Amino acid sequence: MKIRGNRIELGEIESVLARHPDIAQAVVVVRADSNGESRLVGYLTAAPGRSAPDPNALRGYLAAHLPPPMVPAVLLMLPVLPSTPNGKVDRAALPAAALTTTVTGRAPRTRHEVVLCGLFAEALELPLVGVDDSFFELGGHSLQAARLASRIRTVFGVELDLRTVFEQPTVAGLATHLADAPIAPAGVGRRESGATGGGGVDSPGALAKVLPLRASGAGVPLFCLPPVTGLSWCYSVLLRHIDADHPVYGLQSPGLARPEPPAATVEEMAAGYADEIRAVYPDGPYHLLGWSLGGVIAYATATELARRGAEVGLLALLDAYPSDPELHSEEHRRVLLDVVLSDFGYDPSLLDGESLDDERVVQIIRRAGGALTDWSAERIAALLKVTGKNLAAGRRYRPEAFDGDLLFFAATVSQPINLQTVDTWRPFVRGDIENHEIACRHEHMMRPEVAAQVGPALASRRRDRLPVDRRGHPALLARVASPRR
Repeated sequence: MKIRGNRIELGEIESVLARHPDIAQAVVVVRADSNGESRLVGYLTAAPGRSAPDPNALRGYLAAHLPPPMVPAVLLMLPVLPSTPNGKVDRAALPAAALTTTVTGRAPRTRHEVVLCGLFAEALELPLVGVDDSFFELGGHSLQAARLASRIRTVFGVELDLRTVFEQPTVAGLATHLADAPIAPAGVGRRESGATGGGGVDSPGALAKVLPLRASGAGVPLFCLPPVTGLSWCYSVLLRHIDADHPVYGLQSPGLARPEPPAATVEEMAAGYADEIRAVYPDGPYHLLGWSLGGVIAYATATELARRGAEVGLLALLDAYPSDPELHSEEHRRVLLDVVLSDFGYDPSLLDGESLDDERVVQIIRRAGGALTDWSAERIAALLKVTGKNLAAGRRYRPEAFDGDLLFFAATVSQPINLQTVDTWRPFVRGDIENHEIACRHEHMMRPEVAAQVGPALASRRRDRLPVDRRGHPALLARVASPRR
């Protein structure tokens, strides 16, 4: 069987556990966590006369004998394993395991690690988090990461950028970073540090044109193009589904990190993003993905890269359609604000009966808390301007022909106003179109439970499209440059 693209041998895990001197019996099964993800759970009994092994020591033992994907997420000690009448383990009768009640990683050892474990657990609404657990592997998404960054700044009184959470997603990594982090100036609100990093208005941080959601790895990167707000934070939910040896980058709109005019057309956006992509990964092949307007931009970027003679190995669109009629309303202030608030996890009804000028909108956001509460009025105004420009550009865009294949994911619970389907792309795509129907609403496409359906299909298709070496194994291409901050 496979979990997140990794081949798993349950019998091998059970055999390694059974060889431990403190364990009498071991059974490993696959359970679904709260996000619908498959996780390994080990059920154990202690050997006669022996105490239950320390979870951290047991994890170290497993890590020494098994590859990381085969180390169970939870190890649960039982007095006895349930059995069938013929004496075999009754797997169906094994108790349900809360996949977060046992921390199998290294225990916190410093003040930073102890406090950060608590903040991780608070943000993720989990009882326990281990020092080496990745925030995103535990199911965290971009809005939770933004709240985590805000809490860390408040608790430790330091300057911390959301980008750092993407780059150092474990307690251990963030604790090391905090040891050298600058202290926030006394009396200075930490609003801009949440948006830009370093507290400075001109520090790009999490608003940079290229956001490394995962910078490590020697494989072919995945480049994610931004939805209408111009930010690619939402794609963090895909990290747990993309093979760990492959970097993931989010492209983001200019005009957010520092004052500069946003691109006026999708074609202009595509040209700029193609430049940024080739600066990070000069030679290709290129794997591109986008949700909503981001899918339209991904398509335009693919055609731009192809026009330049580059190879586009994968183009994946998530419920994205050209000339979506909803984009025709960009001149209506309320529609624009509803889009922004929804994308950042707010209820648009907060604006009902309210004045819609920037100053009042900022007051309402501050009162409500949430992902934008750390942003300055100037930064929120820039976000609204970029969103409006992107809406207008999407309305005017007409696709060119693309001489390649298309991987499409369609939300089936909601539909565009004019009932567009994947067939809308067929006049433009000269290759094959592979369509996956996902039972969700368009606006929920980047929720963790939906990403759990999209991610495996995306990862499988990516592996099929990777270059291979002479032995038929995926080739690792160490040609990724550091993105420009």
